[in-house]
Amino acid sequence: MSPTPPDHVALRKLFIRLLVTIPISGTFCLVYPGTTWWMLAIHAALVANDFDRFTLLLHNLSHIPTVYGPFRRVGRYALAYLGLFFGQTPATYRAHHVGMHHREENGIDDVSSTLPFQRDSVLDFLRYFTSFVFGTVFLLPHYFWRRKRKDWALMTFFGELSGYAFFALCFWWQPVPALMVLGLPFAMSRLLMMAGNWAQHAFIDPAAPQDPYRSILTVLAPRYNRRCFNDGYHLTHHLHPVMAFDEIPKHFETVKADWGRRGALVFAGPDFVAVWWLLMWGRYRSLARCYVPIDGVTRSEDEIIEMLKARLVPIRTVAAERATADA
Repeated sequence: MSPTPPDHVALRKLFIRLLVTIPISGTFCLVYPGTTWWMLAIHAALVANDFDRFTLLLHNLSHIPTVYGPFRRVGRYALAYLGLFFGQTPATYRAHHVGMHHREENGIDDVSSTLPFQRDSVLDFLRYFTSFVFGTVFLLPHYFWRRKRKDWALMTFFGELSGYAFFALCFWWQPVPALMVLGLPFAMSRLLMMAGNWAQHAFIDPAAPQDPYRSILTVLAPRYNRRCFNDGYHLTHHLHPVMAFDEIPKHFETVKADWGRRGALVFAGPDFVAVWWLLMWGRYRSLARCYVPIDGVTRSEDEIIEMLKARLVPIRTVAAERATADA
């Protein structure tokens, strides 16, 4: 028998630790009639401690089901229940990320595409976020239905509705615990996922919007990458979705010169949510100071800002070309 890969071991340890703490704490708060504020506070602290790590655990388990070992089906049911306490409705994340996002690569058919938006605009982000929160239950199943993947369409539709139904039942039983244990994580997870995706696909070269090297940001954020399985190397993930997370930094060092020639953008310091925050506040100089010149070209701060702003404009040419082709 071959040894279990180190990345699998790390993911399993986190999965098991969360399974024996969060569902027990959360279920108790939801069911026990005498739930108090201090009980809710303890549960919230447990969830907050691993909120970012759970999302990236879910991300890895969606791509690498072998992490479950021989318990894949049981593992997925356990993950679905665990996910409810981190704001994730059953089956939706995997379908959205693996079944849709990686196939469309932020293109115009990607239901979470950033292409049509001015990506340093608060109003545009609010449009984007609102569409995702209220539209996922329809847009994602419709995407799969159009592509004759009816099993995925039904799975996402009923997975999303089951999450809402569970919340409604818990709210009927105990409104305040339901809002704290389920409602708040749901709102936070949708906001942070969309903020992260917005930043990951914010700086898009209008001359080549479908080139992953010129449309996906990489962040060298030590604490974030250490906690979240090197998720900051987002271009690597799109190019090699199942690469072991502990191998990604070494891989980056071997390819960064080639990435530089291809026009890839790399920041050092902030994680994706921090990049989103800086974009929303128009902090271009702060972003420019994070820029890493892997292409070897020396630029002034003003030149970097000009380059970054040029990559934030709405890109509708892809949509126009598609509409022309369909006609």
